[in-house]
Amino acid sequence: MIKYGAVSSEGVRMLVLATCVLCAIVSCQLSGQVRVREVPLQIELDAFSGRPNPRWELTETQEAEFLTSLRALRPAQGSHSTADGLGYRGFIVRPNGASVDGYDDIRLYRGIVLARRGGHTETFSDPERVLERWLLDSARGHVAESVLQYIQSEIGR
Repeated sequence: MIKYGAVSSEGVRMLVLATCVLCAIVSCQLSGQVRVREVPLQIELDAFSGRPNPRWELTETQEAEFLTSLRALRPAQGSHSTADGLGYRGFIVRPNGASVDGYDDIRLYRGIVLARRGGHTETFSDPERVLERWLLDSARGHVAESVLQYIQSEIGR
């Protein structure tokens, strides 16, 4: 029997258990509200043969800008394929994990954006090559200036 002002050891244990349960509930609720950036987007400049292509990751702000621009593109008409041969063959955007806005990878070349999901590819049009130019700008500090100038001449302004 518990008297007023006195707490038994069983009461203390129950209070500690209730506090732990409450903390766990609050922690679970908060973790659903906190955005954790686990999957930065990796960009590959597909331009070299015989040596590795330059690669870099987008910052969180750049990633948000890229995805906003990607979502604004309109579907392309007709059929389109990726570039073959030597020289500049576009940019490839890949996640370092899960997906890029639901896609396995995205290739940008000559105003066409090919977004692959499993065995299916969606094609978008970027006639002004805005995303290609934007990715080229994101390469500054990651890719040699001479390479950037070459790609700039391929894309045009």
